[in-house]
Amino acid sequence: MGVSVSAYLDIQKSINDEPYLRMVNCQIDDGFIETRVANMGLLTDTVNMKYRKKASLFPVCIPSCAIDMKYASGIEIVLCGSIVTTECFQMKDLLIIYAFQLNSKLEVDSEAARVKRASNLDYYDDIENNEKKSTGTKIWSSTIAAIRTGNKSVREGGSNNITFIARDITHFFNVERLRHLMIDMTLLDASATHEDFTVGISGQVSSTKSTETSPYRIPFPFRLPPNSQRRMVEIAVSEYSANTLLYFAHKTNSLLFHVDSHSPGVGSLLKTTCTVDEVCLSDQVEEVGTAYPDRSLELIIRTTSPPIIALEKDIIRLSLKGRCLFFLEGTRQRVGVIPFTAEVHMRLQTEGTYLKGKVSITKLTFNNGVDFFQLTISDLDGLRKTTKTAIENMANAVFGAGIPLSTSSANSPLRLSALQVSILPGVALLQANVDLYSSFYNHSS
Repeated sequence: MGVSVSAYLDIQKSINDEPYLRMVNCQIDDGFIETRVANMGLLTDTVNMKYRKKASLFPVCIPSCAIDMKYASGIEIVLCGSIVTTECFQMKDLLIIYAFQLNSKLEVDSEAARVKRASNLDYYDDIENNEKKSTGTKIWSSTIAAIRTGNKSVREGGSNNITFIARDITHFFNVERLRHLMIDMTLLDASATHEDFTVGISGQVSSTKSTETSPYRIPFPFRLPPNSQRRMVEIAVSEYSANTLLYFAHKTNSLLFHVDSHSPGVGSLLKTTCTVDEVCLSDQVEEVGTAYPDRSLELIIRTTSPPIIALEKDIIRLSLKGRCLFFLEGTRQRVGVIPFTAEVHMRLQTEGTYLKGKVSITKLTFNNGVDFFQLTISDLDGLRKTTKTAIENMANAVFGAGIPLSTSSANSPLRLSALQVSILPGVALLQANVDLYSSFYNHSS
């Protein structure tokens, strides 16, 4: 069997006037390449009959063929073959492609995509001020304990119930800001035993807006940590990938958060004045109500250094430094800024079909550079404590009730079940079982 391959190169000059060859294009001109799987036990003939033609179309000529193994690996995947057959899985060209087609596109609220920012605007004044009412799919609802300040209770709309919809999430953080981040999914290595088939994936992160390199060391060799609860498909994501994503997101000013009076759980706290039955900013900072009575503030929160995540057994530790800017809601009038440092401790576990946990802010300090109604850091200590309690209670209301781990929809190529999210030392582990019969033979429920 003969195959004809052609490559097109041009000569370019570096900034040091050194010539080099650059591959412009590479293609397969003639010949036929046949692809088939082997050693899959009873599934071998079934897979080849259904996917042989499609798999034969996969081979392409890749201009950059050399892979430096020192860049392995931020992500590792295991397909456990012992659940189906004693033979090793030999299907990386099939299942891996399907697995990463699953949920590869971020589903973002359509209104968030409409937000366009002018480059000549001051970044701090870049406020998303969209107050249109909208309905969305309910993501989760939970009960939040009232925050007691004297004889007052912090309540949202007169009720203990906080309900989040998709619009609330995109209003707090516009996911469109992360579109420039790219994760390299290049397959680097593979290994097989009688129990599983393991594939190593690069997991390197880059940005179309930045030419910087990550300061974090790539874990090599990177291995799936031992665990007793095995699933047919297991994906391990290292601290490196998570921290590098946060690094590039910070460096490109993508970590920007927005809170206003419409934000569930904390919206009522942003009122400058309130009745005796409510809690608002003027309870802790009287100067706010005196200067701007019967108004509401909105916050823009951004990072001042890259956030850092540390993964331990069932625990995520987050270190964060940032600035909180206060504006009169609906205007671009800035009334204050508070630099802060926070350390967050999150304990997460999968319980049944829900991801549950508890959040505690182990450290929240206001730093030098505070400019808030001519008050000092010590003057704002009451506001700091109230803010810490409010955030903890709201987060624990969400994680206490649990975030549902939904399975794949009927239109997905892989039918997943028994989803499990585990936090292990240095690794986040995602596990699931696959309904092979439905995945290979039909897509009906």
